[in-house]
Amino acid sequence: MGRAHRVGSDPQDTRAALAGPCLEGDFRSVRLIVPDDQAVLSFCASGARHRTVVTWWLLKNYRWVDVTPGFEHAKPDRNALAIEIFWHYLAQLESLEMTYFALRDKARNPSRPLFAIYVHTTIVEHFKKARPGPTSYSGRRILFELRGISPDQFVKQLGLPTYEQMTLACCGAAPITARISKGRYKRYLKQEISWLRRMLRNKNRRYLHQAYIRFKHGFAVLGHPESDEVFVINKAARKDRNRSTADVIKLNTAEDFVFAIARDVDRIGSLIIRLWGMYLGRSPCERCERCECQTNGDDDWMIRTSAREFKE
Repeated sequence: MGRAHRVGSDPQDTRAALAGPCLEGDFRSVRLIVPDDQAVLSFCASGARHRTVVTWWLLKNYRWVDVTPGFEHAKPDRNALAIEIFWHYLAQLESLEMTYFALRDKARNPSRPLFAIYVHTTIVEHFKKARPGPTSYSGRRILFELRGISPDQFVKQLGLPTYEQMTLACCGAAPITARISKGRYKRYLKQEISWLRRMLRNKNRRYLHQAYIRFKHGFAVLGHPESDEVFVINKAARKDRNRSTADVIKLNTAEDFVFAIARDVDRIGSLIIRLWGMYLGRSPCERCERCECQTNGDDDWMIRTSAREFKE
C-alpha cells in the first residue's frame, strides 16, 4: 500500500493555499442591532446546545471507531475524541460562568444591554489563597457569592423574575398549565443553586483550568499511538539542551470517564438554558399541556443514542 497523501504535505500542492482567498471573500463583518430578548432566545436555542450536540457526535465516533488508519486498533482516534470531549466540558463550564456574570451585572446595571455584557465578560480564574474580590470574574467568585444564598436572594442577584412573574412553561411555547406551590418552586431553585455550585467546583481546580487554557492557546499533549495514556501539558521548562521538564495532567480516556464527562456537558448546557429561560419568564420546573418539558427527563440519552445497537 502506498503512503497516504495529505493536502499541504507537497510544496507543489496548490490546494493547500486555497483557504486564504476563500476566507477573505466570504467572511466579512456586518453590523446587527441585537435586542436582548432575541439574543437570549438564540442562547437558549443554539448557544449551550452547540457544545452538547458536538459532544454527542464526538461520543458516537468514540464508541463506533474500530481502526485508526495505519494501525490495527483505534487508540489514536479514541484518545483524540476523548480529548475533544474533555475540552467541550471545560468550555461549557466557562459558558456557565459567563451566563451567571452577565445576568448578575445586568441586574446591577439595568441600563447596559445584556447581550453586550455577556459578549464582553472575560473569565479569569482565581487561584490565590486570598478571597476573590468583587471585581473578580472567576468560578471561585461565583462559589463565594452563592455560599449560603437563599432562592429569593438568588433570584434578586441575577435579576430573574419572581415566582409570581413566571408566566410561561419551561419550553416557552405556552403558559403554565397548573402551577406548583411557591414552597415547591423554592425547593427546586435551591436544588438548582446546589447544581451550579457542584458544577463550578471543577472549574475551580487549577490543574483543570490550566489544561483548558493550554487547549485554547497552543494545543499540546503527549501520548503514544500504541497507548491509551494521554498527558495534557500545563507548562514546560528547560532541563538541558535536549530535554525539558513538563508539568502534565494524565487525562483519563477510559469509556466510563468519557461517558461521565459527556453527560455533564449536557447537564451544564441544560442548566444554562434554564437560567436564560428564567430571564424570559419561563419557569424552569413547570410544563404546559402540549409538552413534556420536565427537567427530570432522560439523563442518559447521550449514552443510549450513541450506542451501536441503538434504534429509534
